[in-house]
Amino acid sequence: MAVVTNDGDTLAVRKTKAIEYYLKNGVAEKIQDALNMMFRDDPEDVYGYLANYFEHHSISPTLTSIVATKAWCVGNIPGLSLNIYCKLKGSEKLAALCLTPALEDMAFLDAIQSCINNFMVPKLTGLNPGHQAKIDATLREAYSIYKTEQARVASDSLVLEPADESAEGSQPVPPKPTKSKTKTAKSPRHSAKARTGDKSKTGLMEHPLGYYAVPFTSQAMCVAAAAIRNIPLYAHLRQLAGVSVSDGYKRLLPVIPVLSGDGKGKLNCLKEILIIPPSNLSMQKEKQKYEIYSGVQKSCEEMRDHLEELLAKYPSIAVLINPLAIQDSDNWKLLTEQNGHHCHIIEDRSSLGDQDDVINCAKTAVCLGLEDYLCVADVLEKAVTIKGNGTAVIMKMSALTTGHFAIDMAMGVDASMVYLPSFDGELATHHINRLLQVEVELPEMAPPADSRFSVRSLSPRASPAAC
Repeated sequence: MAVVTNDGDTLAVRKTKAIEYYLKNGVAEKIQDALNMMFRDDPEDVYGYLANYFEHHSISPTLTSIVATKAWCVGNIPGLSLNIYCKLKGSEKLAALCLTPALEDMAFLDAIQSCINNFMVPKLTGLNPGHQAKIDATLREAYSIYKTEQARVASDSLVLEPADESAEGSQPVPPKPTKSKTKTAKSPRHSAKARTGDKSKTGLMEHPLGYYAVPFTSQAMCVAAAAIRNIPLYAHLRQLAGVSVSDGYKRLLPVIPVLSGDGKGKLNCLKEILIIPPSNLSMQKEKQKYEIYSGVQKSCEEMRDHLEELLAKYPSIAVLINPLAIQDSDNWKLLTEQNGHHCHIIEDRSSLGDQDDVINCAKTAVCLGLEDYLCVADVLEKAVTIKGNGTAVIMKMSALTTGHFAIDMAMGVDASMVYLPSFDGELATHHINRLLQVEVELPEMAPPADSRFSVRSLSPRASPAAC
């Protein structure tokens, strides 16, 4: 008599199905290979060895959901918490939790949250978080749909407004209140707005509502991919950038301004100093003149001579950021050729605007800011291009990045320095602590491959004993 199983199959049919299932998935072959390798390697943890072996043969992780919820950031200022859920090894798990920078503008925050939850999540579901280029392309597509929808809603609201405002019963329009001369309270210095300056100058609020949903989510996906692979974020970014493993890691040099003149009066040429980068210095195209002091103008050649005199007078100056107008390419070249061996002549891309790819000045390094590019893939592509031209990369810390992403990105693209625009507040301290953590993780890091600097370690030293 034939034995029948609970699902109605005979035992013989059941055995046949089992054999077909195991052969189809190559189970027997992989088990045999795992046992042979384990016997050869003789690991101490047998089951841990098997777990690591079969982990590489599991189905690639896929995104199942991203939940953006409001959270409190540094300084008790609201931000967003991005919870990244993935299907990993057959079950849904929380792959990463990322906090956005503090955003005190609630309308801005609500728009970012809506864009992520309602427009990006449906597009991202089912994708592998490790495929950064695909993720970023999908984010752009989702944001484009979001903008179209916002434009439609705005158009509909205009149609619904009453056409005749002079109808009977309408209330008179109250006069606009006069501006008070009293100073308003300053916004908290921990917020992204405060850390990047006035919104009209930084572009934080110049972009449409919801814009920063793209870079925030792009960075969070990158963090999740590194967490799933159980490797440091900088190692994951290094592989995405195509940096060879044989190159090894080099100690990242933090560069911090030591003097700021705010571009006022006679300090017009000392806008923000690393030691001397007049990043807002402009040249009058008609006169071909620089105005370095109030009422004092210099020609292009005189300006170059002026900078060379400063370098000769103060030999400790190690960095010049945008020392000349980007149109003055001939003097850029001469300044770099004559002084680039002992001082970095840096082009800060964040101040070039639309001329980013039009003018190519001679320089020893290019400063990249994460806030100047929409997605992670854009930054990686630009860094690879710059290094391919034989120019060093300097990563500029941004208040608009998740966590310490700028430090890991700098390590990932093998940057020579990280520019911290200000050491004031928790943000810069947070990044410095990340550098210290990396030093612990990579004790064999090589010193900076740059003769202009001599750096041994960032670790705090004990205070000398009292006499």
